[in-house]
Amino acid sequence: MTIGMLVLALLLGAESDKPTDWDNDAVRREKASVLMKRGVQFRRQAQHAEALRQFQLAHELAPSGQTLVQMGLAEQSLQRWVASEEHLSRGLLESDEWVNKFRNVIETALAVVRGHIGVLEVTGPAGAVVSVAGVTKGTLPTGEIRVNEGSANVVIENRGAPAWSRVVTVRGGTRTTVVYAAPVVASAPSAAVAAASCPHQEMARES
Repeated sequence: MTIGMLVLALLLGAESDKPTDWDNDAVRREKASVLMKRGVQFRRQAQHAEALRQFQLAHELAPSGQTLVQMGLAEQSLQRWVASEEHLSRGLLESDEWVNKFRNVIETALAVVRGHIGVLEVTGPAGAVVSVAGVTKGTLPTGEIRVNEGSANVVIENRGAPAWSRVVTVRGGTRTTVVYAAPVVASAPSAAVAAASCPHQEMARES
């Protein structure tokens, strides 16, 4: 198959974008290149979610610093700050030609993204499970948890106790502390206490 025929096949349907077992490296790179160009076009049209999907498919085919950075830039436009920071940071670790050419621009974008990320510090009994925005972040002590600025729903589950939740406001570039105190579970009253609290039983003994 010639390169021209391959590009035509790529444009005919999404299924051809996916890697197959018989693709060699050259074919995978060519498919990824077409996907990257599509993603850039979607970015120019401000269709950032679709652009991100194209970049993700390209990264699956032929991962590189460029695919990581383009994913991060699309996520920046979608205000997915934490995911954007991860991909931009990982992309900068690569030394491919494209990343080196735009390194200063990428570093500037990363600095902007980090300004929209806050840190949650959750304290409480060891072993309690912490979730933020429906995503499990581990068990206490978790260390700092990086989250998007805005409202964050923190849920803590601790050894069968009722789930505890708080909605906290996170500001970019700041730290927010969430203190969890395990609820006290009332124990069943002893027989002596139960008897003392029931005067009818005392009356029955006297009669």
